[in-house]
Amino acid sequence: MTASTINKYKTYLYDENGKPVALQLDLKNKKFKDYIEEMIEDYEDTLAAMERENGETIDASLVEKRVLALQK
Repeated sequence: MTASTINKYKTYLYDENGKPVALQLDLKNKKFKDYIEEMIEDYEDTLAAMERENGETIDASLVEKRVLALQK
């Protein structure tokens, strides 16, 4: 996807003072729609990973013990 293709399908919306307040994307083009959806999904995945970055961790040996106990 090229910058000129992206520019072709995006429109900025402005308030009465000329300040940009929204971005409108034309999703009629399937390739562009798929590209945007994939980009948003990647962004959401990145945010989720960043939220988990400082989360609780479990020692691998404990996980192994729990899995083996479930198999009995």
